Amino acid sequence: MTYAFGGSDTFSGRSMRAAHKDLIANQGLSDEHFDAIAENLVATLNDLSVPQDLIDEVVTIVGSVQHRNDVLNR
Repeated sequence: MTYAFGGSDTFSGRSMRAAHKDLIANQGLSDEHFDAIAENLVATLNDLSVPQDLIDEVVTIVGSVQHRNDVLNR
């Protein structure tokens, strides 16, 4: 998420696809889980009194088809 929001472009960890591959294969990670995490993120941002325009920007970035497809290996 740091990279997605303009942070450091240096990351030595696994790709989103590689990081979630086992969760998909062994735990059934799905759109339902992705949506639940997104809802929890929005609730947390609301609890932290983040302005709605910034929350909307977060939802646009995190909820993009590209990010969803990367996480769910599509």
